[in-house]
Amino acid sequence: LFRSDETDFCLVLSNLLENALEASLKTAKFRQRIDIKIYRHASNLILIQIENAFDGKIQQKHGIFLSSKRNENGIGIQSVRHIVEKTGGGCDFTYDNGIFTAKIMLAEAGDLEKIKEYLYNVTQKIPTMNMHFCENQVIDSVISYYCTLAERNTIPFHVQIDLPAQI
Repeated sequence: LFRSDETDFCLVLSNLLENALEASLKTAKFRQRIDIKIYRHASNLILIQIENAFDGKIQQKHGIFLSSKRNENGIGIQSVRHIVEKTGGGCDFTYDNGIFTAKIMLAEAGDLEKIKEYLYNVTQKIPTMNMHFCENQVIDSVISYYCTLAERNTIPFHVQIDLPAQI
């Protein structure tokens, strides 16, 4: 279990994928792509890397990304930073040559029995999808949801996940 919880992990993943999808929808069709890598490093770290193409300008003010939807600070990346920092992890966001990259490191700690119970309860509420990316049902469901949205918009969506069923 992360020093936060499985909900925070899914919030981080959802915010990053939502941003990647929105940026891809505003990008020239021939450049659209979302690449995801999630894996365990050592025995107590989960690493997430999400890359997506973008067209346009990324704006920052005092190191804070500004929203592309309204004239104020972006909420998604700030939420990700807050969750990552409270878990003792780290994050890095870069953009260069039309590629935005989010790198997240989450630290683990905790009780596997609580994780099993949580995963079972959450996954009972998620509709079955005909996609399968990893053994962890919660993460699989989040990735499947965004993969479906990307496919509906014909955005290439590549996923590499190397996580056990229980994280």
